[in-house]
Amino acid sequence: MESRYRGAKLGIVYVGLSTVESIPLYHCCPGGTALHLVAYSPAGPDVSRCNDFAVFSEVYTPSLLGPALKEVNPEPVLSLAKAWGANVILVEAASTSKLSGLEEFLVGLRTGDIALGLRSLGILEVDPALLDFGVIDVGDYCNPALAVSGTDLDKYMDRARELGVMIELHAYAKEPLAERFLGLANVSASHMYPLHVNLLEHKGGGAVRDLYTRLRSINPYTYVHVSLYSEEITYCPRCGSPVAYRQGGVLKDLELAEGIRCWRCGQPLNFKLVKVKKTPEPLARLLNGRVKWYDPRAIGRL
Repeated sequence: MESRYRGAKLGIVYVGLSTVESIPLYHCCPGGTALHLVAYSPAGPDVSRCNDFAVFSEVYTPSLLGPALKEVNPEPVLSLAKAWGANVILVEAASTSKLSGLEEFLVGLRTGDIALGLRSLGILEVDPALLDFGVIDVGDYCNPALAVSGTDLDKYMDRARELGVMIELHAYAKEPLAERFLGLANVSASHMYPLHVNLLEHKGGGAVRDLYTRLRSINPYTYVHVSLYSEEITYCPRCGSPVAYRQGGVLKDLELAEGIRCWRCGQPLNFKLVKVKKTPEPLARLLNGRVKWYDPRAIGRL
């Protein structure tokens, strides 16, 4: 870490630990362990309509309401990640556009040993060159002001793709209506980035399956998250063979040939930073597929 970035600080609301699949992040650092930092970002839109989704109630609402319980700099965060065995650091904030010092803080976290990611509502307002991955939440179901321009999203993904940065796109709705997600499916598919559809109601397994089939015909890296009928398996886009098995925030098995290719037909697959084939059993038992949150004041290392 360059010394000029050691003093960069960010106000933190919560600190968390989870499996990478609990984020959900499926195509970067599969089977890994993520350290979460929820940053205080009060200048953001109302998201109360979406609090039935975990990421809104656990991340975005606290990020908006605060308070920041501690101002932290990168060095102790890296020490905590090492102590907890995390190979991923994820900074999460409801809004990044007015988050002072964010880019300097991210630069301070870049060591080459730990994958660095950012999650926010809408297009990430930082240069993707600072990241290993980004998680973009499209929140127009909660608030029309959170709609994302397809053109702007395509430009950001194009830049990220050139840099080798993984982007995973999350969209939200009450029930399975494929038409709501067709635009996002097309944009994400053009870059072979994953699309995650998060639903509150399933309306029966048939409705979810119809939505999933239709969207996966556009983007083969489509996933659906909903009670009872989630679709979490990755299939090879060419031969249809399953290559990644997941359940409840845990990677059960990852079957890849050398060079990150399909084990059956050799098709190159869009995974990044693959080091293990499954979530370590002790971590899976400890976290039970959820983020374990901590008050940063209680963690002396920060």
